[in-house]
Amino acid sequence: MTKETLDNLQGAALLIPFLILCYFIGVTVNKFQQSRYKRAFAPIAPIIEGVFHHDGSGDSGVMAGSYRGHKVIVRITMNTTVSPSVGGGDMLGSAINQRRNLFEIELTDLPGAGDWSFQHRAHLFQKADWGLSTSDNALLARLNEVGTGEAIQAMMHLPAVWYSSMGKNLQYREDIHPSLAPRPDRFQQQLDLLVHLAEINARVNPVLEG
Repeated sequence: MTKETLDNLQGAALLIPFLILCYFIGVTVNKFQQSRYKRAFAPIAPIIEGVFHHDGSGDSGVMAGSYRGHKVIVRITMNTTVSPSVGGGDMLGSAINQRRNLFEIELTDLPGAGDWSFQHRAHLFQKADWGLSTSDNALLARLNEVGTGEAIQAMMHLPAVWYSSMGKNLQYREDIHPSLAPRPDRFQQQLDLLVHLAEINARVNPVLEG
């Protein structure tokens, strides 16, 4: 056996236990993170008869349930630097590299013709603001006419909300740092807003036949 081969075997003998140790540390950290998410969901789970789902990665905690006839997915992502919002700008209106605890709610199976969002918008020569955005001017007019923006702005802390026609889903996102989940009454308020917005979407953004 050559010296080079012997050195390689010795290196592997040292590396393998290290990799095994790293694996078990990762598994332990993942279990700890998931247990934190599960505890955070516990006070609000009964509202949607929520069932906790193991994310696998430990990056997020996920709960699925239903509310007033809608399928609901809730996600907590802790200590993240969320990517910029759909359509540009920072979705939450603060520094892009700021650490956040994101609380997200999604209603699924909602048909619609076009995409729209309510988010923090950056302008070239004007002060950034919060408002509705869509590439369809007629849809924007209908959303404004029924008070979509006003309904969202009535929330104590402004969330980002967006509807995807391809995904057929309506999503709500809010930074709730340092908490991981809202109080039950706040969660119900968020859900009621999304159900109201889903009703608006069905009315002003229908899928046209033909």
